[in-house]
Amino acid sequence: MDEIKEGYIIDYISGLQVKETPEEVEAVQPFSKILVDDYGYPKSHVHTRPQYRVKVRPSDKKKEYPVDIAVFSSETHNEEDVYIIVGSAGADAFAGKISNESPIGHALIGNKTGDTVTIETPAGSYQVKILNVEKTE
Repeated sequence: MDEIKEGYIIDYISGLQVKETPEEVEAVQPFSKILVDDYGYPKSHVHTRPQYRVKVRPSDKKKEYPVDIAVFSSETHNEEDVYIIVGSAGADAFAGKISNESPIGHALIGNKTGDTVTIETPAGSYQVKILNVEKTE
């Protein structure tokens, strides 16, 4: 195995060396590991590095917005089958992007349409039923 450069870590999914940033250490790497170890996603269905890119708006021609973790329903990584989990910096509830670190985002990971999920928040717990899961641009 190649020597790891100073200030770098090995990406859990791709095995590539990535800069040891707070976002990598505190969000991308731990949540990638949780998706595989705790939720049973095969590593071949998860994409972290190089970063997967999506369109910012449906009308955009190019995919220029990098996402931290993309989860696909198959190992073919078809664009139609991607689920995007964003770090707290990319979260935008009004745009339908829920942070992986939020109580809701954490509870929803690994679930599908029809599942009932318990959301634990500082204000208490409640259950939600997932009515629909769809791809957004």
